[in-house]
Amino acid sequence: MKEDKDGMEAGQNKCGWCEACQITIQETKELFTYKRMRRENVILIKLQKRRGMKKQIIWFYKVIEDTLLFVMVIIAPSILSADFTKLGEEIRAVGNAGAEWIHVDVMDGHFVPNITIGPVVVKSIRKKTGLFIDCHLMIENPEKYVHAFASAGANLITIHQESVPQPLSIIDQIHQSGCKAGISINPETSIEAIRLIIPKVDLVLIMSVHPGFSGQKFIADVLPKLKEAHTIIAQSKKQIYLQVDGGINPENAKLVKQHGADVLVAASFIFQSKDYKKAIEQLKNG
Repeated sequence: MKEDKDGMEAGQNKCGWCEACQITIQETKELFTYKRMRRENVILIKLQKRRGMKKQIIWFYKVIEDTLLFVMVIIAPSILSADFTKLGEEIRAVGNAGAEWIHVDVMDGHFVPNITIGPVVVKSIRKKTGLFIDCHLMIENPEKYVHAFASAGANLITIHQESVPQPLSIIDQIHQSGCKAGISINPETSIEAIRLIIPKVDLVLIMSVHPGFSGQKFIADVLPKLKEAHTIIAQSKKQIYLQVDGGINPENAKLVKQHGADVLVAASFIFQSKDYKKAIEQLKNG
């Protein structure tokens, strides 16, 4: 990666307001130190809060000509690996450790060979946290359950392209329920299957393991797929999250971020660690 020594004045980069955080790059400069690097046609700008403030790493992506989109890397611990005998405490602990989202893996034993949780548990989670709840529906006939998960307190509902013949109608249903909508594909599914759907959603989830069980090894073959999804998102000129889920650890976290991912789902790596804060920082800063 080649470091770019150009200045970071807002005027020099033709930057306006950063959509995600409602502050200008010039205002941000007063709080952060910068490291600007080039990677192909993407400029990554690594920001670290100045001395005396809580350490935080944020990335800017140069996605369209000279427009910079402010993107913070979000960590979404999957409760699939949490201790369900003290689920409320576990969620509170990862929130205090720096997680921004809670990822809820919903499985029905049909679309995937495992059964997990439903809207009742999500409703209980909502009572215990104000964090963003990201519900990943690995189920058949997801349209039957959108209202239940939305009513339970989900902020975002993601469905699988492989589970529904016409995802757009369900995406509209999710939006009408008041939630953000996501579309997911399995490791073997081509980006072409969702190319026309991506501009209609708020999140794209690329599975880096085969869905159904926690603790699987990361499938590196999905990296080009992440890059392709990132390009489509950039061309849409919309704020769409790019999430990756499966086998995430500090080593591959760096790779997926370099390929455009801005939401990292991690289950075993976080919940099986002795120090949640350290684990989350490793994923963010890797």
